[in-house]
Amino acid sequence: MFQGSIQDSEDGYMALDDIAVYVNESCSNLPRDNAARNRGDYFYMDCSFLGSANDTVVALELRSPTLPALSEPVCLSFHYYMFGAGPRRLVLKHLSESSNSTLFQQIGCTTADRCGNLTSPSFGDKQRPRCLELWHYGDETKDSSLWAGILLKTGPAEILWTRPGSVPTTSWALARVEVPEQKGDFQVFISGSINATSNSTAVVAVDNVRLTLEPCPHVASCDFEEDLCGYENDFMPPFKWLVGSGRMAGSASPKIPGLVPLGGGSAVPRWFAYVDTSKPIKGPNLTATLRSAIFQADDNSTVLLRFLRTGKAIQSMEVRLNAWHPNGSKTVKSWTLGEGEDWQSFEQELQPSDETQLEVSVTRSGQTGGIAALASIAIGHIRTRGELK
Repeated sequence: MFQGSIQDSEDGYMALDDIAVYVNESCSNLPRDNAARNRGDYFYMDCSFLGSANDTVVALELRSPTLPALSEPVCLSFHYYMFGAGPRRLVLKHLSESSNSTLFQQIGCTTADRCGNLTSPSFGDKQRPRCLELWHYGDETKDSSLWAGILLKTGPAEILWTRPGSVPTTSWALARVEVPEQKGDFQVFISGSINATSNSTAVVAVDNVRLTLEPCPHVASCDFEEDLCGYENDFMPPFKWLVGSGRMAGSASPKIPGLVPLGGGSAVPRWFAYVDTSKPIKGPNLTATLRSAIFQADDNSTVLLRFLRTGKAIQSMEVRLNAWHPNGSKTVKSWTLGEGEDWQSFEQELQPSDETQLEVSVTRSGQTGGIAALASIAIGHIRTRGELK
């Protein structure tokens, strides 16, 4: 049985064509263009008569004749098309006396120039990815959407991630999506769409898409081995965050204490982020902020920073946690990082929120001498002495 629905649309339709049933044949053995595509008779539903976005759902069901029970594999092939600005859904169900299972589900995009899909090759028993990493961009969040998930051989697509609503527009952001372990073959997909009724020149983009075999590291954790990781460097020129390994030229450069393992571990950080205070600046109150990607914080989430703050050139060094809530409100908590001649640790439980962002800001005074640096940022769930797991 096919079920189609279109809601809150001033103009739109969906169509089915070339429906074919193959008995004793696996779908994977059929070529992608197995149907004739003759565009002859087809079933369609049209909601162009709707007058406003407040009208009710237009729905249609298409049922096959009752078929006898078959022990051989059966493959159903069909072509479908969707158009329109409102929410649209096409569902294929298998009905029997004992079950009612969904075999296929497609949430409609708009016209071809208003949506796009990226689909990975199929992954079988070996080389199963566990992490999807991508950079994403959207300049008009209210008019566009972006999501990612997995496609299984049977059953509907599973959406694993959607672009957070609190992501700043006109800015690239990093996302890491955990891919659950799968027993059968599957594909990873990324889909984006733009509201067909929008007159804006909205853009949705992805870049640097990677699939890795290991589980995702936390999107807000960083040891600065790969530059600033996914953190945004928001600064007031020429005062900005840099990444180094300890060498700083100039007679005014401070001596940086050696890095040692945290919590009795064996790993010693080799790189760190810092702000250069060796040169005078014009006027005080220049600020440089590291801003993380949006992430989800649960009841047990904890942030652990390893930082260094010393010298008169640093007016303040702060940690801020921004949390957005379903009712549209936003809460901000901040802490001041104190001075010291050696590396220090800052640990704080996070407020539960589906959309959380971490910021570390340094404000410079008009003087020289001193340094502010970060050796590591870690988000974890188990609090131990100096470590997160």
